[in-house]
Amino acid sequence: FRSALVFNEKPFAQNVYPSGEGKRVDGLVKISNRQIAMSSLKENNDNNPIVRLFNENDFPAQTKIRIGEYEKDITFGKFEVKTLRINADGISETEMLEI
Repeated sequence: FRSALVFNEKPFAQNVYPSGEGKRVDGLVKISNRQIAMSSLKENNDNNPIVRLFNENDFPAQTKIRIGEYEKDITFGKFEVKTLRINADGISETEMLEI
C-alpha cells in the first residue's frame, strides 16, 4: 500500500543555491581537452573504477586525464571510444567489454 502512495505522489522541485563560501572540492575526474567526453564511470566486478571516454570530433585528439592521484596522456582517433581501468598500478586502457 505504501509503495502505491509513493508512486502516485506529485513531483516537486526545490531550488538550492550554495553560498559559495564553503571549501571547493576538486572533481574526481579531470579531462584536459573539452572535445573528449566521459560517457560513463562505474565499478567493475573487481571494484576497480572503469571510465569510458570518446572523441566527439572527426579529427584525432589528445588529452590528459587525471583520476584521483593517477594521470595518463591518451591519443584518440576520430570518433574513437576508449575504456580505461583504474587500479593500484594506475590508469590503463582495456577492452570495451570490461565488466
